[in-house]
Amino acid sequence: MFNETERNIITMALMYLKNDYTEDDLADLGMECKGILLERMCQEMIEDFVGPTWDEEATAKNIEQYQLKLFREPKE
Repeated sequence: MFNETERNIITMALMYLKNDYTEDDLADLGMECKGILLERMCQEMIEDFVGPTWDEEATAKNIEQYQLKLFREPKE
């Protein structure tokens, strides 16, 4: 469905939205949910892109590793 680059871009966008959204951002996106509902929805989609794991601790660890991979500065 999506290649790795597209998944990375979508995941990063969801992370930014979840952690730093404003009412104007939500209005621009045509979204009515906000607060904990929006954050849960974003988290579920992030987990869908990162891949399934059966235990919450492992899921959190996988997401953390994935975030590090996405935000790691390129080697010079």
